[in-house]
Amino acid sequence: MRPIFLLSFVASAYALQDTFPSDPVGDLTVPILYSDQTGTATAWLASGESGVCSTGTKQSPIDIKMAEAKIPTVDPGMPMLNNFSPKQSFSIDFGPDGTDGAGLAIYQTDFGIDAADFGVPTLTGGPLDAGDSYNFVFGEFKWHDTTDTLGSEHSIDGTFAPLELQLVHLKSSAAALTAGSAVLATSDWNTHVKAVVDASTVPDPSAVAVVNYQFEIDTVDNPALADIITALEAHTLGTAEDYIGTTYNMSALLNPANTNMLEDYYYYDGSLTMPTAVEADFATMGCNEIVRWILPTTKLPISKSQLTAIRAAASSVAIEAIQGPSLARSIQTNANTVYHRKKPTSTDIWKSLATSLLSVGTFGLVHTFLTQPDTAKALTENPIVDVLADFEQRFVNPTAAASQRSAPNHHHHTPQF
Repeated sequence: MRPIFLLSFVASAYALQDTFPSDPVGDLTVPILYSDQTGTATAWLASGESGVCSTGTKQSPIDIKMAEAKIPTVDPGMPMLNNFSPKQSFSIDFGPDGTDGAGLAIYQTDFGIDAADFGVPTLTGGPLDAGDSYNFVFGEFKWHDTTDTLGSEHSIDGTFAPLELQLVHLKSSAAALTAGSAVLATSDWNTHVKAVVDASTVPDPSAVAVVNYQFEIDTVDNPALADIITALEAHTLGTAEDYIGTTYNMSALLNPANTNMLEDYYYYDGSLTMPTAVEADFATMGCNEIVRWILPTTKLPISKSQLTAIRAAASSVAIEAIQGPSLARSIQTNANTVYHRKKPTSTDIWKSLATSLLSVGTFGLVHTFLTQPDTAKALTENPIVDVLADFEQRFVNPTAAASQRSAPNHHHHTPQF
């Protein structure tokens, strides 16, 4: 998780070269190159100079094996992305020279906290710890230059997506993020991450939360990608930023047609997916295991022509010449426990309601009242009786219900509309 293509809501006070850990001041001693992740002298594996990239036990990305993903014993519910509004404004720019893993940054001109600003987008709920809120920091698009069968960092049952968007959020309520290191403090991303790492010998495993969307090829263009691609096509590596405008609707990309993309997802605790490029932090920073990954099972659409346009943009070509065709860390083999939160079916919802009602005795009281002779007579033509009867038959007393359904005089009331 580090940019090739970044969507970023960061303070205008952030200089671009300071915004991400990929852009330190000065030249790198060891370039970070996706094309060389196996050399022992590289930033990925250099002894004592690659953080936990080579020694960690919960590294990312991983191949998610669907059959092995565990169903959580308690439903964590659906996480919520908040305040991704078309009122936000964006500009784009690149890192300095492409040798540090940096790519195209798209960032908000204002920080979102002034009276005239619309506010910082947030992530809450779902598999995140109760009471925790996360502020959106930046996003990353990753793709492969030559093939549609690679591109994403994560794979599912060995299958990669041609494009992947990682929305990166920083916890705003953890003790490790106080004293100027919370996301609302105007300091660079590396400072935020370092504050988490330095706060404890066992850093917070969910200090960062990433919502990881994968794309699939569709027959028509995705209109929510149009403004991003247009800005990318107009940009050149090493030049000033390009302004996108104030009308881009991020929510249209993340939740097309209000489809509740986050109802069904995988989640697990893992790591950042890049070494640090800050020379002074080589020993402790890099691939730090502080990320809770959330991967929706439903994919977003992108057309073949749009993917071709992304690859053909001058900035993309320049980055590919430096980094090679892939902009992803290789799959890591660890013992990460992956969970699958499945979208509830109607039966699941009924069962949940039944459990909740019976746990407080509410259903028994209501059902007794409504089935008293006088009450039942008054409600003969009211469909609520059928609703409650069906409720009992399905979940409270299914054995008796089965016998009743087989009885010759069994009948239903005709609902009145």
